[in-house]
Amino acid sequence: MKRSNLRALLFASLSGRMIYAIASLAALPLLSRLLGAEAVGLVGFFSTIVMVMMVFEGGLTSNVIQQLAWRRVREARAPRRFSASSGSLILTYVGFFAVVGAVLTFIIIGLSDAIVQQWLKFSALSNAQVEYSVKCMGVFVGLNLPVMILQGVFIGREQQIKLNALYIPYSLARTIGVLLVMLAFPGWRSVEEYFLIQVFIQTTYLILLIAVLSKEFAAVLGALSFRFLYLKRGWRFSRGVLLISITSVFVVQIDKLYLSGNSSLADYAAYSLASTLAGFPYIFSTALNSVLFPRFSINLDAADEYKVLSLFGVSCAAITFLMVVLCVAVYFFGGSLLALFFTPDLATGIGQILPVLLIGTALQSVLIVPFALQLAAKWTSLALRLNLIWIPIVLLLLPALVHKFGVIGGAYAWLIYNVFSTILTFILVARRFSFLKAVNAELMRIFAVTLISSVVICYAVKAVAAAFMDTYEGLAFETASVLAIVVVGGYIFRKKLVHFR
Repeated sequence: MKRSNLRALLFASLSGRMIYAIASLAALPLLSRLLGAEAVGLVGFFSTIVMVMMVFEGGLTSNVIQQLAWRRVREARAPRRFSASSGSLILTYVGFFAVVGAVLTFIIIGLSDAIVQQWLKFSALSNAQVEYSVKCMGVFVGLNLPVMILQGVFIGREQQIKLNALYIPYSLARTIGVLLVMLAFPGWRSVEEYFLIQVFIQTTYLILLIAVLSKEFAAVLGALSFRFLYLKRGWRFSRGVLLISITSVFVVQIDKLYLSGNSSLADYAAYSLASTLAGFPYIFSTALNSVLFPRFSINLDAADEYKVLSLFGVSCAAITFLMVVLCVAVYFFGGSLLALFFTPDLATGIGQILPVLLIGTALQSVLIVPFALQLAAKWTSLALRLNLIWIPIVLLLLPALVHKFGVIGGAYAWLIYNVFSTILTFILVARRFSFLKAVNAELMRIFAVTLISSVVICYAVKAVAAAFMDTYEGLAFETASVLAIVVVGGYIFRKKLVHFR
């Protein structure tokens, strides 16, 4: 079977994530004005809960992606046999996670009163509003587990383009669509209706994913069956990923969990909004991971070190360049943009937190390349050990930083963790895969040149805009300058990008 073109897959995955991110960013200011700061804080808590509950997929999504990538290559030899095998694998995992999701839904609903009374701090919202919202969060989480597996199925079969046809309308509905409904129907402008609509959209998306896959496997539907053997086989690989997931969720979400219970929802709103904005780099890393992990798995299975090296090198170079440019641009230009869309208090709070969170998230995004390689090689111990080393450190460090600096202390903890993790990961991955050693030195050169060039250009652009242009002209000039840096970088790296295929 001919392999899909990586650039087309990346573009499909990236475009879907980009649309979701832009829609989210566009929706945030309107959300804060429609529902208020406490509601925004509650939405931030919702995002944290969804991320934390993802740990219960136990790393099995990664196993499904790897297994389906392996089967897809072999479908050319025995189409019906491997199609039936793939279909049964999907049926088994979706059924299993539907049960796990139902259990989580009942647990969260059962704990909703305790969460409202003992954890969240609010004054403008009523207890009934917040408790209803938490119950809706529980239903959403239960639906999200089978959704994750089904999205993994499309990724494992390298069908990101088909997935995008569903994911883009879904992402627009969850962000801008919800707010348009609330604008059209003033009686629905409440936090309860916001979460109820989210549940409806998630249910619809789940049904559509199942319908599309059922059509694809229509020829072998009668041969599909639920097989516990697939779960048993997947557990050996996934238990390592499960431990990574548990520890990763802890280290990634600990700042948000801690602040959600140790600050008011109004104060948490600024941190939550900054965290959402700082999540922009995840567009690139998530899209990149969805194409790298299956392809690394195939190349390692074929023992093709040259293709692994080429793909690893160009991916690291591209993501490093983009992240440096993004961080420098936000540092110089972000404040004036925030002031246009948010109230002065929120804009000030977000502006202080965003640059710190963004650098940490950018480092996390660069790490997605070595992490995809580790998973493809079934080497799960490195990420786990790094997380286990960090957990006792952050348990002591986070409260101290928050006590001294306020909510921005959570951002400092996030940044320190990612600096620690990035340095050790690249050193140890190069030690494990000796043919990758040259990549680290090259990445340092790319980082240094990009950082110095971007700082000089952005500083000059900021000075020119401040001296000769009004607010909107300045923003247009600054945006054009950043895009020009990216285009020039793409031209410089054009020979490297040839290897991304």
